[in-house]
Amino acid sequence: MNWAFLLLACNREPVVEVIPGVTTALEVLVSNPTSCPSCDAFRDVDTLRLEVSVGEDVVASDTFAYPGEDVTLPDLDGFGVVRITLLGLEDGRVISAGRTPEVVLVPDATLTAPLVFLPVNRALGLEVSMLTERSRHLAITRRDGSVLLVGGLDARGERATATTELYDPATGTFAEFSSPFPGSAMAAPSSAPLPDGATLIVGGFAIVGGNTVAVEGAAVFDDTLGAFVEAGSLSQGRSGHCVAMFRERQGIALGGAAGGGDYLKPDEADGTWRFSALDMRDFDPGAVTGCGVLADGTVFVQGRDAASTGVWDGGNAELDPAEAFSAINEGNAGAFRYVDGATLFPMADGTLVILGGADTSTGEVYADGRVYAPEARRFAASDGFREPRLAPTVAPWISEGWYAAGCGWTDSTRTVGEDTLELLAPGTGSTGPRILLDRARPGCGLSVLRDGSLLVTGGFDPADPGGLDAALVVPYVDPAMGG
Repeated sequence: MNWAFLLLACNREPVVEVIPGVTTALEVLVSNPTSCPSCDAFRDVDTLRLEVSVGEDVVASDTFAYPGEDVTLPDLDGFGVVRITLLGLEDGRVISAGRTPEVVLVPDATLTAPLVFLPVNRALGLEVSMLTERSRHLAITRRDGSVLLVGGLDARGERATATTELYDPATGTFAEFSSPFPGSAMAAPSSAPLPDGATLIVGGFAIVGGNTVAVEGAAVFDDTLGAFVEAGSLSQGRSGHCVAMFRERQGIALGGAAGGGDYLKPDEADGTWRFSALDMRDFDPGAVTGCGVLADGTVFVQGRDAASTGVWDGGNAELDPAEAFSAINEGNAGAFRYVDGATLFPMADGTLVILGGADTSTGEVYADGRVYAPEARRFAASDGFREPRLAPTVAPWISEGWYAAGCGWTDSTRTVGEDTLELLAPGTGSTGPRILLDRARPGCGLSVLRDGSLLVTGGFDPADPGGLDAALVVPYVDPAMGG
């Protein structure tokens, strides 16, 4: 199969690009869904580079003078899963970029793939607004590439919502979601992926009479059905908690309540997810600030003090779950910290990387982190974020081992919002670009679209509430950094 790529003029309207082949054609829809018509991705570009990638490997590429030289990529033979990247360079530096999602090339087919081509590492506002003001909401990226927004607070922090809406990257628009959320209004729910690809949504808080009230409800979003399914309620309301799936079909909810935990497993009769109260001895679950499942199936629990920081081994059939917590001896633990709002990254090698968060004694917000080694039960210092971050929103990026993070707070009282995003690889300590947002967006939704671009939804700062607006970022990480 021979391919050729014809680059047409890029403007505000979608433009059809065609890669004709002997038996296959790929149509690439180039668009700019942002509200920045002056942000012409071709401005100052003197060279265009076209790349075809299979997985992380670039299998074909070529460069062309721009404007004036036709962009073609001949004599690339074969079928399979590819991603096409278009880069705009100025004096050898990448200033614009766009990628397609992964495309499965098959014989005798005409396929279509979108390509959003924008200046790199800039947050550009979308032309359209969200339907509902949202901060501290849940953003779920679906298999089809759309993004589901669930719950959240309004821009004044006076009301939570149970409404849902869907972002369609093909059109750059938001629409009401067809399946209503079965639970009550809530903000800041915890979530966990389930073995069948569904998403468990647990707890959070609502505003009642001006007061914050923890929510007991739970629901499952079944992506296959495209609908929400009600799940059993927690034994008590939880807010600021964490959920960990320590076995394929068992989990635990910790924190955000005065005592005890909630054991999670499906009902044997109908498969519906159910919670049951779990009283835990020699452990203070009310002071838990985060948890992460280690490679051996145990759960590392980060807390505010010695009674809430350690390892829970409730998946061990030989142990009583109520007595499965073992604290970590601070004196022998190395680079030990009690923190609130840190981000936990379980690694494939069995370690756990803990980045950022606020020191529970001093209130200092950290950028750096620690690596926890389970076998030694010790912590070692590690590289961290580019700047201090408390409770950022985090999502896995398209390059293996990389994450996007941002939209947290810079102070322990959570009054000063972050106005940046960044890409990082916690396992290697590599960091990508620091991306300045259009405004501070603490509590934003951060979603990685299938083409690798970042959708930033809502979030608000008391000094600049906003709440209905969303932005799009096309990140570019220098390959020398490993991304």
